Amino acid sequence: MYCHNYFNRLYKVAFLFALLLNMSACTLFSSKQTATIPNEQADLAWKKFTERSSLNTEQQGGFNISSSLKIVHAEKRTFVQTLLWGNVEEEHCRLRLDLRANIGVTLAKISEHANELLIFMPEDNKAALSYNSGLTELGIPIPFSLCELAHIIRGQEADILLPKYQITPIRMDKEKSLKIKGIEEATVTYLIPEGAFKGRIAVNAEGFPIMWQSDEKRDDDYENWNITFYFADYLKQGKMLKKLIIDFPKAKKNITFTIKERGKPNLAYTDAQLDLVLPPHITIAPLNREWLENTSE
Repeated sequence: MYCHNYFNRLYKVAFLFALLLNMSACTLFSSKQTATIPNEQADLAWKKFTERSSLNTEQQGGFNISSSLKIVHAEKRTFVQTLLWGNVEEEHCRLRLDLRANIGVTLAKISEHANELLIFMPEDNKAALSYNSGLTELGIPIPFSLCELAHIIRGQEADILLPKYQITPIRMDKEKSLKIKGIEEATVTYLIPEGAFKGRIAVNAEGFPIMWQSDEKRDDDYENWNITFYFADYLKQGKMLKKLIIDFPKAKKNITFTIKERGKPNLAYTDAQLDLVLPPHITIAPLNREWLENTSE
């Protein structure tokens, strides 16, 4: 109940908390059985999924991605423009995230590096710092960091959704396969029984993830959340993620992250470029619910 009232009160920073919540449009499940990949092709689809993630790992260095963010909660809709940029390496990232209103006003600047998350709200002239980039200390139901989000956007979903240690996924039978509204292509569903993102994932024959469903047990309305992936063909880059949707069926909340433009500088960003420089005389507060509530007033 607290979490429900909390999100309703934070209109001013709804866009911020939704991204920290880290990352659809309607109920994603259909009563119609989604077609499944034949057993003899299922293992090949999984192999393509993991191999594609490994290939994209080689595309390290600087990047920038412009996108739009839509948050829907009951009948309320909030829109914001985002710019995620920085350097991505195999084991760590240094990232910046700028959030702007549709009229071009900068609403928030965020920096993530080495498990530190620094947020600056220009309109309020306030800043806060967290030493947990996973954001679980805020009671946020999805344990993404900005670094993990960047890996997913760049095509390394397997590196994030699968446990870091060796584990064998379990192929689900037809009756337990994910049923996805609006998805007609054949998929195969695998059970990921362990790790931070344990649940079920549906992969198509090309090795692209179509949907992932959490198996997290919670005492609130944010359990069993779903991620749906939408890909598009790009002339020079091939098939890449176009839209990422996270849906909370019980909470009647969904978040749509639509990628508008991708860029890659010739050189990685320097530390000076990525530093979030604050105005003088600003006291950095701990990042917690109290700070966000006071900022929203």
